[in-house]
Amino acid sequence: DDGSPIPSTTRAAVYVLDLDLPPRGEQRAIAHILGTLDDKIELNRRMNETLEAMARALFKSWFVDFDPVRAKAEGRDPGLPTETAALFPDRFGEDGLPAGWSKMALGDLASLDRSTVDPASLNDTLVDHYSLPAFDGGRAPLREPATAIKSLKLRLSAPVVLFSKLNPETSRVWPLRQINDIALASTEFLALRSSGSSERRYRLAPHR
Repeated sequence: DDGSPIPSTTRAAVYVLDLDLPPRGEQRAIAHILGTLDDKIELNRRMNETLEAMARALFKSWFVDFDPVRAKAEGRDPGLPTETAALFPDRFGEDGLPAGWSKMALGDLASLDRSTVDPASLNDTLVDHYSLPAFDGGRAPLREPATAIKSLKLRLSAPVVLFSKLNPETSRVWPLRQINDIALASTEFLALRSSGSSERRYRLAPHR
């Protein structure tokens, strides 16, 4: 046994095979295009990390530290557009929360969408496939025929937020406000959908 996974094929037989290679100029052109794509993917990844950090900071400011409410309560300009600033009260209630706000468990606000579909049943229909590699590669779904997708998938409809179940130390949260055509997601995601009115304001608290 020479370690080859292919029966009746040896390393010696493979190493002497002739391969057709494009001219050096074409090889360099191909390598340049692939390198450019790699650079673009890396740039998108860094931009997404920056945007996510900004979103986390904004969320903490608005819904943990209540900076806009404190500013309005103290008569200061919250530094927000007028329509956005109007969404925040100008005082705190006796419970320490912004007036009119309340604590609720996440489960009271949203529920898991477990709708699934067998891609094979969609034949060659083009679908948007939301997967972990698609998220890590720039947060854009892969457009491909349903027959190219194996195993059961989540059937998505917007708005929905996808949370990765794998590697919790790596944050993978994918909010989808708009979905075109048919969209499927890997079952490595949890699909969370709002179950309450979007006009009510809550401060989320861990369920105890």
